[in-house]
Amino acid sequence: MSSKHSKMLQESLKPIFKSEGFKKKGANWYQSTDNIFKLFNIQCSQNSDNIYFNIGIYLQTAGKREFPQQQHCHIRCRLQQLLS
Repeated sequence: MSSKHSKMLQESLKPIFKSEGFKKKGANWYQSTDNIFKLFNIQCSQNSDNIYFNIGIYLQTAGKREFPQQQHCHIRCRLQQLLS
């Protein structure tokens, strides 16, 4: 998927996440409390037109990253895994 399509998808989802209290940074949306970061990430395949929706939970008591990437989250999965 092209960068242009990825940006269009991100822009279309932006109002939904904003209304739920998420803040956007790059292709990630974050929502935090005192103890956890909730992360939602859009990942476009480099080899096909597939789009992946990654979800992560970062436990601040187990790490000190300010805006953790999906691969640094303590709990993570793809949305497709939860829906199947």
